[in-house]
Amino acid sequence: MEQSRAEEAIPELIGHVSTWWRGDPLPTLPAVPDLAVAPCADERLVANVMGLAAGTVQERLQCGHRPWLARIGDEAVGWGWVAAREAEIPELSITVALLPGDRYLWDFMTLPAWRGHDVYPALLQTILVADGATRFWIGHDRDNAASARGMVKA
Repeated sequence: MEQSRAEEAIPELIGHVSTWWRGDPLPTLPAVPDLAVAPCADERLVANVMGLAAGTVQERLQCGHRPWLARIGDEAVGWGWVAAREAEIPELSITVALLPGDRYLWDFMTLPAWRGHDVYPALLQTILVADGATRFWIGHDRDNAASARGMVKA
């Protein structure tokens, strides 16, 4: 069976993007005992925890991105980045300038031992409340069900 031109023009869905606006309701999350979430200014710690080269961390910081860490005690259990100037998805060759008051949340990770313990939703929600921006953008790959669940939960 031959595809029509209209069907050929429809690109394959590769992921989903969601927004949260200041004032939108946030669900109550279960408490994660001893979880602390905060931005991290220690470039060396960020590089070590996230497995990034020091130059990559410096480049991200110079572009206006801020790293956030989720810790339980002294152990980093998750992290993510907040962009304030532009959102970039290099794999798709997409770069978008953010409006003042917008943030793009990206490159989040929860360490395997802590997955399923609500670290990711708590990390996201803490950023939404603490950052003070008007609107937040976040996306996930189509096949990343864990990210999708964590975003909906937050």
